[in-house]
Amino acid sequence: KEMSQTLKFIKRSYPKISAQEASQQKGFEVFKAKSAVICQELEDWYLTIRDVISFNAKAQAVLIAFCQQISKLRECNIHLMALFFELLAGYVKLQIAMQIVPHKERNIGAYIIAYENDQGKRDDNLPLVKRYMEEMMGNQDKAYEDRLWMTVTTLRHKCEAMVPIIRDSSKYLWNPIQRWAPATSMEKNRMFSILYDATKIVQPARTERYLELEFLNSFREWLQYALLVCPAALQEAEARSCLNKIISNYL
Repeated sequence: KEMSQTLKFIKRSYPKISAQEASQQKGFEVFKAKSAVICQELEDWYLTIRDVISFNAKAQAVLIAFCQQISKLRECNIHLMALFFELLAGYVKLQIAMQIVPHKERNIGAYIIAYENDQGKRDDNLPLVKRYMEEMMGNQDKAYEDRLWMTVTTLRHKCEAMVPIIRDSSKYLWNPIQRWAPATSMEKNRMFSILYDATKIVQPARTERYLELEFLNSFREWLQYALLVCPAALQEAEARSCLNKIISNYL
């Protein structure tokens, strides 16, 4: 409460972060006296943003390199496809999760000013943090839906080089999702037929079918996030059908 005016000013003046201007606000002396404590309380939070930035750079580089070296994931084995889509989905989900986190601008400004008061210098990574906030998070005063749309738009731009392989390889996900979407399909198709006919146990296993079931939940998630950053894939009627099935059955 004693620092509320200072914190309001820090949030209001972001992206400009000025310890000198903040020092003119009511409650700054209390803020300054508690700078070491504020740094300690906000350090993990601030370092998490830096970790996200570092992860983003490496994940995007790996995804683009993957697309350049493997032209058609659909023709590769399912494990390679899993590595690609799992990383892509993780990359997209992380940005959406960061958008949900409240008070980002205030906490960044408070940490930087407290850090400067305590250490006598600014964090060298601040320009990267501010750039990430501007590019991926946008104006935090806007409604969540507007901020989320900006994040999605930015992700689509950053994933442009991946569109051909995302569009082509996501087709591999259609059949399993369509085949196993309704809960009744597992019983109707008697996937576990050895429970009904013991002679089935000696027949060769269909490895592809078992892999479909193993990755089925992931298939749904991968397709959702792939279509989010690659809307061009929705030009395919079957892609739209799969998405509708996921929404109606699992969301």
